[in-house]
Amino acid sequence: MQHHFAYIESITDTVPLDGGLALKAGETDFLMKKRIIGWPLTDSVIYATARFRAARVVGGDPHFEGLEDVIFVV
Repeated sequence: MQHHFAYIESITDTVPLDGGLALKAGETDFLMKKRIIGWPLTDSVIYATARFRAARVVGGDPHFEGLEDVIFVV
């Protein structure tokens, strides 16, 4: 199991949640809660981080379906 975690760490960027990113996540949370029922704060942190890094969110979480910069997989 440890080698799987080491591999994931080797291909993944860890982004610290600093004040600027936390503010963006809060703004994202405020806007998304108006658009999507049940939108969690965690998704705001993920989405704001991806947008800040000019990256995409890849996943199957239904909250992200149809959003900009998201690759939705089923």
